[in-house]
Amino acid sequence: MHHKIVALDAWNVPIPPSLLQLPRPHTYELVNLTTQVSSTEAIQNALQDATIVATTVTPLKGSTLAASVTPKLQLIVAIATGTDCIDTDLAAARGIKVVNCPNANTETVTNHVLAMYFASRRHLVQLHNTVLETDEWTKTFALTSVLNDPTGSPPMTCRDETVGIVGYGAIELQAMPRHALLINVSRGGIVDETALLEALRAGSIGGAATDVFLQEPSGAGNFWREGDSPLLKVDAAEAGRLNLLVTPHVAWCSTTTFHNYLQAFKRHVEDWCAKN
Repeated sequence: MHHKIVALDAWNVPIPPSLLQLPRPHTYELVNLTTQVSSTEAIQNALQDATIVATTVTPLKGSTLAASVTPKLQLIVAIATGTDCIDTDLAAARGIKVVNCPNANTETVTNHVLAMYFASRRHLVQLHNTVLETDEWTKTFALTSVLNDPTGSPPMTCRDETVGIVGYGAIELQAMPRHALLINVSRGGIVDETALLEALRAGSIGGAATDVFLQEPSGAGNFWREGDSPLLKVDAAEAGRLNLLVTPHVAWCSTTTFHNYLQAFKRHVEDWCAKN
C-alpha cells in the first residue's frame, strides 16, 4: 500500500524524508508543509489524499475529519504530548487511529521549570531591568531589596524550599504562604488566571511563572485585547513588580525533544504499517 504522509506543521517540527523504513509492501511519499496553514480550506486541500497526517498545533476537527473531505485518512500522529488540536471522538467514529508522543519533552520541560524557579526566586528579570533601565544601583549601592518576598524577607535557597506538585484536585491560592511561587508548565486554564493575577497584586503569594495560558497565542500589555489571557493584562513594568514571569509555550523546545518527537513518530508509523 502506498501512503501519502502530510506533515502539517513541518514549519515547526520538520520530518526528514529518509526517516521512515516502512515494512513491505508499504511505500510512502512525504509532504512537509513548511508554511503554516491556518484556514480550514487550506488544511482540507492539503489532506485530500493523505492516509497519514502529523500535526502539532494545526487543528483536525469538524468537517476536516468528514469522510467526504479526508476519505483516505487512517492515522493521525500528534507530534506533541497532548491531542488538544484533534477531535479524537470524531476520529474514533471513523476508525481513524490517533496517537501522541508522551514523555518526549520531559527532560526539557524539567529544565524550563528549574530556569523559571531560579529566575522567579532570585527576581532575575527585575534585577536585570533595574540595572539597565534605572539609576537605582548607583543611588542605593545595593539592590538586595528587589530580591525580597512580599513579607520583606530575603529569598530562600533550594534547601529551604518545599516543592508541591499539583496533579489532580485543586489548591487555593489563599492557602499558600506569602513567599510561595506558582509555576505552571502543564496546560492553560489549569490555573484560574484572574484569581492568580489578583493574588499577585494583593501580595498573597511571592510570584508566579507560567509557560501556558488560557488563550494561546495571546496579546499582552498594550497589545492585550478582549478574549486574550486574563493574566497578560499586565505590562512588563507591572509584571516585574508582581514577580510574574511568562514564556510563550516553549518549555518543550530543545534538540532533545525534537529528536524524541521524530523517533516517536517513526515508531508509531512503522508499527502501524506493520499491523495493517
